[in-house]
This record gives sequence, C-alpha cells and structure tokens, in this order.
Amino acid sequence: MQPKEILRKLAELPDDELLARLVWGEARGESIVGKIAVAHVVMNRVKTGKYGGKGGVKGVCLKPWQFSCFNAKDPNLQLMLEPFGGRDAPIFRDCLLEARMALGGLSQDPTIGATHYFNPAVVPGGWPASWDRSRMMRRPTIGRHKFYREMT
Repeated sequence: MQPKEILRKLAELPDDELLARLVWGEARGESIVGKIAVAHVVMNRVKTGKYGGKGGVKGVCLKPWQFSCFNAKDPNLQLMLEPFGGRDAPIFRDCLLEARMALGGLSQDPTIGATHYFNPAVVPGGWPASWDRSRMMRRPTIGRHKFYREMT
C-alpha cells in the first residue's frame, strides 16, 4: 500500500486509535511513562494550536514531518494499520490505554508541557536540524527520548 493511502486510512480512525498508533510507532519500546509522555506531547501541541493543533489530534498526528512514524520512508508506516500483529497485541493495547488516558486528562504530563522530543541515538548529529536551539526549553529525559518545549 502506498504511503498516501495509508495516511488516508489512518485519518479515518478515531482520535484514540490514531494517537495509540503514534505512541506505538514512536515509543513502543519505552516504559509506560515514556509512552504517556509521547501522548502528552501530542496533547500539548493540540493545546497550543500550533504544529497542526488547530486540527485537533488528527491535525497534530498527521501534520507532515512532525512524527517520524508517519513519514513516507519510515518502516513503521507500513505497520501502522495493524500495529504489532493487530489491535489485540499486548503492546498496542498498552499504547491504546495510555492514549486514552492522555486524551481524557486521566494521566499527568510527565514532560511538563513539552511540545517536542527526539531520540539522540537516531537523530543525525544528536539534534534535529530543523529545530532552533535558542527557542527550546529543556524538559525531562524519559527513557531514550529528550523532551523540549518550544518558547513562543
């Protein structure tokens, strides 16, 4: 299936399932706190109205070049329709729970308002080239991800 077709199908999903797929694609190897942290970055972006936030969860998740798991060349994209063997897979069920908790305001934001994150082990040069360092406020490191809040 072509990337555009996959993204169209993902856009048809309810917010909780789309957010769970993002959490699965970006943080499935992280702890529960790490998964919740990634979900909260999406919710923080929705709150700001930036980064696709005016389009709600779907606008943030599917805005091009924001989350690598939705990029056309990312190997995770092909897996997004049936993550980790299907919706009943234990890891995806955890991601769905964490997504629902973040959406419903039932979990605390461990990132303290972060709007960005990255894994330095997979980002060339250890810092995203498109980010302006002078505008980023450091937030916690959770698992393999470093979290930041962009200053406006």
